[in-house]
Amino acid sequence: MSETDLISHTQLYDRLFEPSATKNYNLSIRFQPDGLSFSVFNPADKKFLGLEEVKFPIRTPLRSTILSDNIYATHCTRFLSNHPWLRLPFNKTNALFTVKQFTLVPEIIFKEENTTDYLALVHEILPGDKLYNSLCRWAEARLIFAVSRTIMEAANTFFPDARISHHMCALIETLLPRFKHSSFPSALFLNVRQGFSDILAIKNNGLVFVNTFECHSSEDSVYFLLFVMEQLQANPEQWPVFISGDVMENDQLSQLVYRYVRNVHFLDAMENGKTAFALEGMNKYRFVELLNPLL
Repeated sequence: MSETDLISHTQLYDRLFEPSATKNYNLSIRFQPDGLSFSVFNPADKKFLGLEEVKFPIRTPLRSTILSDNIYATHCTRFLSNHPWLRLPFNKTNALFTVKQFTLVPEIIFKEENTTDYLALVHEILPGDKLYNSLCRWAEARLIFAVSRTIMEAANTFFPDARISHHMCALIETLLPRFKHSSFPSALFLNVRQGFSDILAIKNNGLVFVNTFECHSSEDSVYFLLFVMEQLQANPEQWPVFISGDVMENDQLSQLVYRYVRNVHFLDAMENGKTAFALEGMNKYRFVELLNPLL
């Protein structure tokens, strides 16, 4: 895949990043409907050295039709095959998948043999699906999700030893420890993705709500945010809202949130994951789940 085949391609790498030393680095790569994004972390000095994002020409949900799955897998294969160092071995690789078909089950009642039944209660399971479960330690729960086998086969070709997880589990594992003892015992989190919005809520330092909503406009995202606040009896004058994902600080969506919520913040990266100088100027809230060194 050439640069002309991509809608956009963002690369930020520090001068200390050494492509031939990938065995010393941790890779976190996020498979998302509109492309790929990934970070490189050096555990020796606890610093993120690189971040890269590519947008494919056609947005294809990671689990919809055979045709769209094949299109996405083809885009991934072409890009990854031509990347200069992504196929090299890493110290550790985390592969995150952004799919809306998921459910949370308390760890205390989870049984591996019932994985299919858990997900079938809330989502249709398609013949081409492959099911996974991720342990969300801070939520004491298992997150069960489905990904197209076609896409998983493409991912496994390049990252056979990767730890497979759902992006929502990565968000939970990033947000809960950070806010466990913060000055915000109760808060909402709006994570914006192309075509979807993830909403999480913590109350008294515990996770009380998590879901993904299909959104076709900024108004849709704000509607669902206010709907969740109403259901939780969360006062917009008191509960802070933290924004992350594919959003800008002065765009239409953020301005709408400011209109209805008093305390609005853009989520920064975790404090214990330093970023190299070359990455300091980026909007870290766009890559929250990729900038957690503890994953």
